[in-house]
Amino acid sequence: MAAWWGSWVVGACGSRSQNEGDERGERAGTFGGYLSELGRSPQRAQQVLLTRYEGHLVDSNRAAREVRFEPNAPEELPNGFKRSGIYVLKMPCCTCTQTLYTDSAGDTIAIFEHPGEQQDWFGSRPTVMAQCHGKQTSLVQVRDQLAATWKCGRRYLTVVGARDIEQVGEIVAFLDQHGQANTTEDGAT
Repeated sequence: MAAWWGSWVVGACGSRSQNEGDERGERAGTFGGYLSELGRSPQRAQQVLLTRYEGHLVDSNRAAREVRFEPNAPEELPNGFKRSGIYVLKMPCCTCTQTLYTDSAGDTIAIFEHPGEQQDWFGSRPTVMAQCHGKQTSLVQVRDQLAATWKCGRRYLTVVGARDIEQVGEIVAFLDQHGQANTTEDGAT
């Protein structure tokens, strides 16, 4: 996988102002630390985000009130991952949700839901664009795991901690289906 991975690099977005560039660099640094730490110590990785972005644990109803949408946070994901918590994070780009899932082996998957694509979260890591169950998806390799971002309804979802492209595809299909089931009468999800 590594041989083809590096050959499909997509360029990073340019910044419009020094302030915006500083914010993007800060987000990339903080999120980069999170990505690097997640595989080694999910608890320490989580603490990085909670401390930096005033993150706090909430139930799904409170999350919906704080972010003004119903999070796409089902109780379970495919392959035995169960929801262990929903957090609200106040990032410079937006206030978003992060839902953590763990399986019986202790592996962790995090799902972030945010209003816009956040390419700068991955810093200078190479990005591959792929079709996952019909969705244009950005993929980034972080050690032996993947992070992926795609548009789901009106928002973007970012999964961190997937073991391979097959698991990313399963999660994309599952969350897209779940998001459609949660669509409200006015069409918002």
